[in-house]
Amino acid sequence: MKFPVIPRRIKISKRLAQCMHPALPSGVHLKALETYDIIFKCMGTNRLSQELFIYSSGLFPLLGHAAMNVRPSLLTVYETHFVPLGERLRPGLSGFLSGVLPGLEEGSDHFDR
Repeated sequence: MKFPVIPRRIKISKRLAQCMHPALPSGVHLKALETYDIIFKCMGTNRLSQELFIYSSGLFPLLGHAAMNVRPSLLTVYETHFVPLGERLRPGLSGFLSGVLPGLEEGSDHFDR
C-alpha cells in the first residue's frame, strides 16, 4: 500500500486478465478481484485513470459470464474504483458499458444497483 506505482504492471494485468477466463471457477475470479482491489487502492484514482487501458481488458468483459457469487464483488470494484473516475472514464466508457450492460438482467438482485 505504500508504493503508488505497481512494478511490472503490464505482466500483472495480463495474468489477472487470464484469471478472468470464463472456464475458470468462481473462486479464481474472486481472488483476482481482490487483487485488482488492492492494486487500485494502491494506485489511487489519478493513476488508475492514466492506466485504465491496462487493467480494463480483464475486468470489463467479466460481468456477462460471471457466477452469481462473483457479481457483487465485481460491481463493488466498479463502484469503488471506476465510477469515481467520472469524466476520466471517458476513454474506456464504451468498453465499460459493453461489459456491464449485457451482464445485467432485469429482475436480478444486481439490476437496481
